Order: sequence, then structure tokens, then C-alpha cells
Amino acid sequence: MVVLEGIKEGVGKKIRKKIVASSAYGVRGYGAFYYAAGAKTHGIYRVRHIAGKVIQEKMPFYWPTYRQTEAQLARRQIFTDAVAGWQALTPEQKDVYNKLAQYENYSGYNLYISEYLFSN
Repeated sequence: MVVLEGIKEGVGKKIRKKIVASSAYGVRGYGAFYYAAGAKTHGIYRVRHIAGKVIQEKMPFYWPTYRQTEAQLARRQIFTDAVAGWQALTPEQKDVYNKLAQYENYSGYNLYISEYLFSN
């Protein structure tokens, strides 16, 4: 921890807030953990960053459906084929995708899968 001495109180608070906020990156609880187990705040939360502010929104509750329609099953099979195709590539072929993906801020795996899905 950085110790700051000889700085005005207001400036010190601003600097401490920045230091503490940056050291606690990714540490945040939501739902039952954050609001207590008995609260009516259980549910699914979405965190949005708008104009420099962090906004937590509680999403409406819903029961996800798992309908096995023909279209869904066909799409899942295409995705399964894409993963199998990536696993069948040689390390040299994977390196080509990894190098191409650097420019798009992807991993080589994600680039291969997305190209496969768009082509099928």
C-alpha cells in the first residue's frame, strides 16, 4: 500500500480512492451475496457502464426454456463440428489463426469458431 504524507485532506482522499479502486478490480458481490440472503433483491443483475458511472440493474426473472427444435439441434451440431475442427488442426495451423486474431482482439479459437459458424 502506498503511504501518502503531507498532502491536503481532500486531495489525499481522491488519491486513496483511486488506489483502492484499482487494487480491488473485479471484486464485487451481487444478488444474495451483496444484499443478504433474505432480501427481495435476489435475481439476475446486469452491470452497465454509462458516462463513467457503474449502474446495477436487476433483470426481470424468467425461466429459461430448452426447446429442442430442429433448428436448435442443427445449430448445436454445427457448433460441435466447429469445435471438433479446431481440435483437429495442427499446431502450425492454430498459430496462423492466433496471429490473425491478434488484430481483432480475439483468440485464435474464437476467430476459427466464428468463421466456421458464419460459413455454415
